[in-house]
Amino acid sequence: MLQLSSFQERGGFVDPHPVKKSIEWTDEKGEAHSGELFVVRQPFGVVEKSLMDKDAVKDRAALAHMISLCIRFGEDASEQLTYEQAYGLNPSAAWAMVGVIDEVNAPRAVAR
Repeated sequence: MLQLSSFQERGGFVDPHPVKKSIEWTDEKGEAHSGELFVVRQPFGVVEKSLMDKDAVKDRAALAHMISLCIRFGEDASEQLTYEQAYGLNPSAAWAMVGVIDEVNAPRAVAR
């Protein structure tokens, strides 16, 4: 029988430590860029609220909101985008960020 303590030990709750990820994007001139940033995992309740609660994010784009919650810059992951900054991102950079957010928050099972 699963116990709460063993559930927690097995990763049942979100690890709050930022995960370093690399992204690649193309600017408006067609030049390719790459860099490293951090993704902060979000607990289920935060993800659910940000995507489902229309009052909480009224007049806000859901993916821009998720980027502002999850993406961090700087050597110590201390720099966070505002919603407005996330909303104004180059689409190529934004989709690269959405990709790493998905990788970190919804890891796929490894095929055996």
